[in-house]
Amino acid sequence: MSHASTQFKEYFSVFVTQSGAPTEKQVPDSCIQSAEYIIQCWDKGKWFAWAPTDKARRPHVYAHFENRSLNISTDDVLQPRNCNGVETYKFKRLPKIGEGLMLLHCKPVEKKSALTYFMHCMAVVAENDTSILVSDNMETNPDPDMAEIKLRVVSDLGSLAKDIFGYYSHQFALGLLSTSKPKAMGRESSLRRNSFSMNDDDKSK
Repeated sequence: MSHASTQFKEYFSVFVTQSGAPTEKQVPDSCIQSAEYIIQCWDKGKWFAWAPTDKARRPHVYAHFENRSLNISTDDVLQPRNCNGVETYKFKRLPKIGEGLMLLHCKPVEKKSALTYFMHCMAVVAENDTSILVSDNMETNPDPDMAEIKLRVVSDLGSLAKDIFGYYSHQFALGLLSTSKPKAMGRESSLRRNSFSMNDDDKSK
């Protein structure tokens, strides 16, 4: 394990302790739900109870691409007409805590394609000057059980699609996950490493 990865994992254990999150089975095992949940927790500044069927859960999380934004808290990204033609977001920096990444299939599906996974969402849980640590759960079940978080170190956004989807990487666009609404881009999360509430009993939405 690299020194950077070790530092990240040490920080994440502190994040779990300070936030009041359980030490096991912390997040939904679905990539989209786990990323949404983590970003919402950072936005609220506290760890709150996950409710998989709660459509009123706030704030909504958006995937910002260069030519459009999609709401991952609704069914926007499940509709092929919304995904085809999306273009990679022009990143000027790595995402920060309170943000995330989304790889979304942006091409018509080929008839003979062996691809079975058409998106991947990751939320930032730690950062340093050169890399970020993101959630990396990849369960396709739309309403999964809670599971232990899986993690990935990201330092090069340009190689991320190939690292995850290999041969099919050219069929994916990379977007920025954020609670910022499409017309309010540029707002950076004010939450930083030591701002998490110790109140794990807060069930407010």
